[in-house]
Amino acid sequence: MSLNWLTGIILRPWTNAAPSLLNLRVGKIIHVQQHENADKLYVSQIQIEKAGEGSETVPTVQVCSGLVQFIPLEQMKNRRVVVLTNLKPSKMRGVKSEAMLLATEKTTSIDSGQETKVELINPPITAEIGEKLHFHGFPSDSEPPRLKSKIWEEIQSHLRTNGKGEAAYFSEEGSEHVLRGNSPSDPARSDTLTNTVIR
Repeated sequence: MSLNWLTGIILRPWTNAAPSLLNLRVGKIIHVQQHENADKLYVSQIQIEKAGEGSETVPTVQVCSGLVQFIPLEQMKNRRVVVLTNLKPSKMRGVKSEAMLLATEKTTSIDSGQETKVELINPPITAEIGEKLHFHGFPSDSEPPRLKSKIWEEIQSHLRTNGKGEAAYFSEEGSEHVLRGNSPSDPARSDTLTNTVIR
């Protein structure tokens, strides 16, 4: 086993699945539309870095997200989001998806069955477009490598919102590490959902 000396968290040797492996960036949705061949998918163009000096072109990544049932199109437009940028690109109904949006969800039982509510994770208010986010205690100054699906699944199983709605990584020992940018007092958070899984 390996020990993260900053946190005292023991990492499993078969994964070394530390949250510092996630390349999380502040993004802004500059264009979004419904997928032409999938009723439940949005296709978004997301700015994840500032335009170069003198350039009129804004660097973007394309993301397919299954949020149509949960978030109206108008609420997606020009929205600031947390983007996981180092997953392997995939195709969803023929459209390339280059990254992933962090969101949290809660399913509750109602008379007619079950109801699921989904909210996007909001970046820290003071964070700029393209700013790299990290979980407290897991700094990452370098560019993380491409994330293997098994590693992402292991890390994701530890992600959820806390009682304040802040996005956090919870270790197996129960310690909490809030997602933030350069300001330690400005966390990423959901709008209303607390103690819910992050996907």
